[in-house]
Amino acid sequence: MDSPKLDEKKNEIKNKQKKVVKYITKKTLDEIDELEGKKAIVQERIKILKHDLYDLKDGRLDRIADRQQISSHCLTVSMFKVNKNEKSPPTDNPWYIEYIVQYYEGQQSVSIILNNSVTKLHASGSYQLDSGGIKHL
Repeated sequence: MDSPKLDEKKNEIKNKQKKVVKYITKKTLDEIDELEGKKAIVQERIKILKHDLYDLKDGRLDRIADRQQISSHCLTVSMFKVNKNEKSPPTDNPWYIEYIVQYYEGQQSVSIILNNSVTKLHASGSYQLDSGGIKHL
């Protein structure tokens, strides 16, 4: 038979172990919750960037411009800004509507006039990434 002091000591150890298990379980769940929140943000950013790429490849600067006008979040996530060039000569052909595309090369802001035709013809291809990987679009 165990003595009352021994039983008390066993209970103390069990309670301490129980507290530790509860604590590390909660900390693990908190970390998962935080990472899942970050994951959702990253996935949303990736979704926006992929839409930009698909629209460039399809020659649809108009979609990018619309998306950026509707959502300031899209504008901040995108690697470039697209606005319709209001000074361009009018045309009924959507392939030749001019857009002002602004982006950064290093610290320098660059603006260029592009149309849907140019982006459709030249966005596709193979690209070597800074990480060394190769992506095909």
